[in-house]
Amino acid sequence: MAHILSASTTPHLLPTSTAPHSPFQSTAPPMPSSTSPFLLLPTEIRLMIYAHCTILTLLQLTATSATCFTEINSYPSIIRTARGFRPYGDQEREWTGLLLANVGEVFEDERCSNVVESWCRRKASRLGRRGMLRWVW
Repeated sequence: MAHILSASTTPHLLPTSTAPHSPFQSTAPPMPSSTSPFLLLPTEIRLMIYAHCTILTLLQLTATSATCFTEINSYPSIIRTARGFRPYGDQEREWTGLLLANVGEVFEDERCSNVVESWCRRKASRLGRRGMLRWVW
């Protein structure tokens, strides 16, 4: 007796449209966007947040994204009034942007771990400005 092929004996021969699950069909949730929720806030709100940051926080934010870098450096008044700011060189005459040299003080609440200290020293050694930071307790 001849063997008859059927869907029950050969499920791999079923057309993909009637297959119970396609290997290319994802059941995983969609990947989240790479845009930070902070950057989804209106610019005016981000500027208000920047106005309450210390100089070290502003410096770290400028390293996180091009948007933060541009926004923070576009408003020298926010930087100059930040807690811990120290003018450097001829910045009084012509603003060139936030520098590690502008970080005059790092406050106790920012020094909660060695991460901040090592980040600053790594940046300072790369820029040749070792020893320019003053820690405030």
